[in-house]
Amino acid sequence: MSPRTEVTISHTSVAATVSAGGVEVALGDGAVTAAVVGVPGPRGEAGEKGETGAPGAGLPAGGGAGQLAVKRSAGDLDVGWTSTLVVDPETGWVGAGTDAPKAPLHARGPGQALIVESALAPGQRWTISPGHPGAYEESLIFAFDDSVLNPANHVLRLQAGQPLTLPLGAVAADGASFASLSSAALAFYEPFNGTGGRLAFRGSQSSGESALQFVGTYHDGSYHSANVMKLSYSASGGSRVAIGDLAPTAPLHVDGAIRTEPRTTATVPDAAATGAGTMIYVSDAGGGARPFWSDGAEWRDAGGTVLS
Repeated sequence: MSPRTEVTISHTSVAATVSAGGVEVALGDGAVTAAVVGVPGPRGEAGEKGETGAPGAGLPAGGGAGQLAVKRSAGDLDVGWTSTLVVDPETGWVGAGTDAPKAPLHARGPGQALIVESALAPGQRWTISPGHPGAYEESLIFAFDDSVLNPANHVLRLQAGQPLTLPLGAVAADGASFASLSSAALAFYEPFNGTGGRLAFRGSQSSGESALQFVGTYHDGSYHSANVMKLSYSASGGSRVAIGDLAPTAPLHVDGAIRTEPRTTATVPDAAATGAGTMIYVSDAGGGARPFWSDGAEWRDAGGTVLS
């Protein structure tokens, strides 16, 4: 039989059964025609393997726990694993710049841990980042810049175990104050409350006295500090001011000489306006320079002579 045999059957009704032995054809009038068209020969050997087709759209092989697959270019299948952004498979915590996140969001970078920028003000960026050895170690820094490397752009520094640092200073709204944590209503500084400012201080519980100490420090190769002035208020002494390093025993207690700036007869203030008891020193008084006191109406020297 030739490799190709064509058989044409013309009949109104035909049914054919194909089996390993051939083809059996049943005509519509009941006649059956059996014909052996051919028996399949043995299967030939497999051909050579074709070329590898294009890869599918699945994930690339490799990658560690928590790593994310990202596109590395505009190519459709150019996908790789990133080690700079991971998600811990057990906690769900995200690490940016670290593969071991210690919190729900753990950002790590060299001077740029986190940058915040508003879409309404492009280019105006804030950076929040820790310091590093040699440059504000153990500090959290807020800077108006793309990094915290330039101290001139620092706005706030929080150092572990230390008071906060405001490199540009601080501004309080009118009526607001800087206050003590334990005694906000009794110890505070209020720059302006609409009519003026206030500085309030208090003493320890049941001490019977409150005090505000002013301390000065200078440096001449080493540091030297001393009490310059003390304001106190107590049940026994009332209001007192000490100038110098001492405890006041009078309303004004000065550690040293007291000087009043000299006046001339042409520049002395009004004796009535300044009030009785006010003292001045007149440099060109008749009879020589000397002190004068107001009696509420006139300036008089120690002998009672009126200044003229």
